[in-house]
Amino acid sequence: MAVLLVFALVFLPVGWFIWRMLRYTAQTVGNESPLNTTLTRSYSFLSHFFGGNSFFALLFAIQGFMFLSLIPGMRWPDNYPWAAISLMTFIIVMMLGMAGFLYWMQWQYWLIIRNKVVTYVPELLQIYVEQDSETWLLSEESVQKIENHTAAPDAGKFVRSYGYFVFHLKSGQIVTLSETFFGWPEIMQRYLGRVPLEIFYYKIPTVKQEHISS
Repeated sequence: MAVLLVFALVFLPVGWFIWRMLRYTAQTVGNESPLNTTLTRSYSFLSHFFGGNSFFALLFAIQGFMFLSLIPGMRWPDNYPWAAISLMTFIIVMMLGMAGFLYWMQWQYWLIIRNKVVTYVPELLQIYVEQDSETWLLSEESVQKIENHTAAPDAGKFVRSYGYFVFHLKSGQIVTLSETFFGWPEIMQRYLGRVPLEIFYYKIPTVKQEHISS
């Protein structure tokens, strides 16, 4: 049983990660890229919390609960048993704490992408964003400026993939999308390359409260 747990812990996440990288390539520069074909993207609850940026959160959670499940059958050393118990407790708390933190980050980004459907039309260089009964057009003619709130170059490796865009429309409306909708810089450059862009760097790129409802 322990061998199966170790196998699952090591090889399943690696296999999942390789599959995600292949999908990422197809969706950014391959046949499924918005640079080449009209397509629509959206994120469900499951795809957001069990894919993409959730990789490390899942990994930490699995490891934390695996160590937790080993405690009942653990044989502690006769000398300094409390040292071993303290070390095991520290490892479990750290792993579950990191999982909790990363899922907290995922929750914030879920608030700005849920129920949003994004359609890319490369022939017209237009992006349509739909949410509930509203539709916004993102193009060089309709967007006044763009803000990119993203991870600083020296941010921790577990938060470097987080970031989002705030599109200020000439109509006065604001649209917020996570960077996952623009996984390749060329996508933003192709569709909105002439729109003024301002970049804000953060050690931990949390979502500002005023951007969550937009």
